[in-house]
Amino acid sequence: MSKLEYPNRIFSLSDCHGGRAVWNPLESPDVAARLAEAIRSDLQGVQHFDTFGAPGGFNQHVVAEAVRLHRQNPDSGRTGLFINSAARMEANNNGQPFFRADFVENLVVVATPLSVLSGVRDSVRKLLELPNENNGLYDGEREQHRSSYTPRLLAENHGLPLKEADTSCIPELPASCKLAYIDRFGNLVFSEAGAPEAQSILARIAKDGDRAVQLRIGDVVQTTTIGQSLSGAEPGSLVIYENDGGVEIVSKWDKDWTIQQRLDNSAYEQFGEPTIGASCVFEN
Repeated sequence: MSKLEYPNRIFSLSDCHGGRAVWNPLESPDVAARLAEAIRSDLQGVQHFDTFGAPGGFNQHVVAEAVRLHRQNPDSGRTGLFINSAARMEANNNGQPFFRADFVENLVVVATPLSVLSGVRDSVRKLLELPNENNGLYDGEREQHRSSYTPRLLAENHGLPLKEADTSCIPELPASCKLAYIDRFGNLVFSEAGAPEAQSILARIAKDGDRAVQLRIGDVVQTTTIGQSLSGAEPGSLVIYENDGGVEIVSKWDKDWTIQQRLDNSAYEQFGEPTIGASCVFEN
């Protein structure tokens, strides 16, 4: 058998890797930041991230970020994303099959469930499915750890009998502006800016710059300033602004704060530690 031809870099996100009891946005690695560093600087190699407990929107955002970063850096080497987040549906029955998605961008994604691709469904060039059974890779009736086999699909010469699938089977994103990601510093990222609700918020940001508004995320309402940056904000205040086509909410640090004080006063903490998927709504 010839040597498998894998992408230049591979990011493996799985709920099986271990390392933490449960995923926590402020204590787990910032995958989006590492992805940006790797693609912009064309770094090589494999990185593993445990995502046990991470909401589905987290993986959606990582995939959307990979597409965006490759569009901005077309000369960067090929990236492979492996995402495993599909629990068994019942005893002796695997969950959704794994899919391989190829993009015009220098990117390939192997993932389950298929909703991981919802934020980029219009960008998928080709979608292929690995059936759970009779796939030439593992015993579909007995194998409990199929995610230890399926990264092979990232290789161009994987040699497996994949079935072509229509990209229309990728679920659409929900029609609202939802929290997509929480970064290392507790900043809140609302991406998937193509949603009409997100576009409405972006339009208001452009119109009402420097105005204080009441903003609800989940069940918590906070006074938040619409702005273009943090430069004019007071320490501890919240600012909502457009960043790379999406919506981001951040807290202004005081220069004398300790690291812990910065995290304790982050947007994530001020909004009561919202979960990924929470909606963002203007109250006035």
